[in-house]
Amino acid sequence: MRTRACPVKTGESCGSCPGKAELVDRKGVRFPFVCSNRAYGTLYNSVPLYAFDRRIDNVDFRLAVFTIENPEEVREVMACIRAQAPLEKPMTRGLYFREVL
Repeated sequence: MRTRACPVKTGESCGSCPGKAELVDRKGVRFPFVCSNRAYGTLYNSVPLYAFDRRIDNVDFRLAVFTIENPEEVREVMACIRAQAPLEKPMTRGLYFREVL
């Protein structure tokens, strides 16, 4: 989710902000927040969106986009993508395989 309003601003100016933070929901789940260019910030999901082990009809190609993952996490995900295997860690499939009314 992108936002212009900074959800982590604590009264200080944006100039003193490190550009990275975490928001914690009522269940204690941590969501990374990254301020991209002081004009907007991006709130990321707590787990990766992954569907490379599933067939998606009418799709010509798939794209892997990495955002805040470290090199080891990228290697782990790429190995699963190449093998078309499930990701062996917490992840979401978003709404890709749910019927949305």
